[in-house]
Amino acid sequence: MDISQITRRNIIDALKIKGISWNGKLSEVEFLKRIYNLQALPSTDIRHSDMEGDIYRHRVMNDDWEEDWVFDDSSLKIMDSSDDIFIKFICEMLHPLVRDDKKEVNEILDIFNKNLKIDGYNVIAEKYISGRPIFNAVKESNCAIEIENRDKIGRKFIVEQLDKCDKKIREKDYDGAITNARSLVEDVITKDIYKQITGEELKTKGDLVKDYNEMRTMLNLATRKDIDDSFKQITSGVASIINGIASIRNKMSDGHSREEKPLKHHAKFIVNSAKMVVEFLYDVMDYQKKRKNKLYAELLALPHIRYGEGKYFKGKYYNLESRDEIIRKAEIKLFLDKCDSYLMFILKEELIAKFDVDSFRNADKFLVSLIIIFDILNEKDITRIYDKHKYNNQMSVISFIRDVYKIKPESVKRKDILLLIKNEG
Repeated sequence: MDISQITRRNIIDALKIKGISWNGKLSEVEFLKRIYNLQALPSTDIRHSDMEGDIYRHRVMNDDWEEDWVFDDSSLKIMDSSDDIFIKFICEMLHPLVRDDKKEVNEILDIFNKNLKIDGYNVIAEKYISGRPIFNAVKESNCAIEIENRDKIGRKFIVEQLDKCDKKIREKDYDGAITNARSLVEDVITKDIYKQITGEELKTKGDLVKDYNEMRTMLNLATRKDIDDSFKQITSGVASIINGIASIRNKMSDGHSREEKPLKHHAKFIVNSAKMVVEFLYDVMDYQKKRKNKLYAELLALPHIRYGEGKYFKGKYYNLESRDEIIRKAEIKLFLDKCDSYLMFILKEELIAKFDVDSFRNADKFLVSLIIIFDILNEKDITRIYDKHKYNNQMSVISFIRDVYKIKPESVKRKDILLLIKNEG
């Protein structure tokens, strides 16, 4: 028995503390029948011939057994069962027929893996049915690196590639593992992280290194003068790994005719290198998201500037035509110096989606903030701004969009908005 009683007890205690139902959406009998032949197990009650009858009487008719009776039952012997039975039990808890709440599945998975890791096991998605993962526990002797940032992954395909990398190494399909490693890195760069940054997938150039170079600028990973040389060396090494994965696939993977057959240590090294790069990129993206919260507060705290047209109002007002004057202000220039492409994008998303224009002062704050980030506003953004604020009597959104149209006409294309601009003009 590789999975110790200490590990089993720790898992069971964690489930009890969190109040997690072991049988999920199924009845207790339905769940246990997926693992045991209940009619072959003896009854401890003379009124019944088998364990199924016991469960029905004491959990359905009388309800005089504890909720978590199953873990200490003398017939099921979960604490003393073979590893195979214990693994089957915990993996059935994650089966999509048992529970369909992804957050709860991840919470339980985390409990299992934190404890099983001590005994050298890891619960992974072994296959998918109708897009839903089917889990199994495997010995952690194949790939050393595990991705901690799975919750930040925006595409199911990437999770599948991660699991396939490990599965193919276990199955000794080293060619396939290398192919999946390449697909993993490619999809993370061109489809997931780039889309989380810009809202759109990267139009790939067919060159993974060039695609990475375009994406890394948005994560502020391009070579900078203000960081230590040793760190520059490490970050430039990421590009080298990506280049290596792209080129070695041409020679070794099942995507091309091979000059030589990869061995296990080749495949493990390539897969773990791909995982390391992916983990690093998601960590950087997460770091930038956390920076966003601080900078968003700074954006809203900038000195109040009034938005409008000076000929109608007393005092100093600004609009898009005087944008250069605004961004030359010391405090605003300082703010912009802290922002890279990714931060500007997520600040824009936060502002458009969440800022509440409930007063004239907040209308000034909102519109001037849009002026500050004006360079990255696109047609979709302008349409969203109009649809959200077209009935807001605290601001004239169409006046703002008219000003946008004068400077960046390609950002205003919807016919009803263009008609309103024309009528207002």
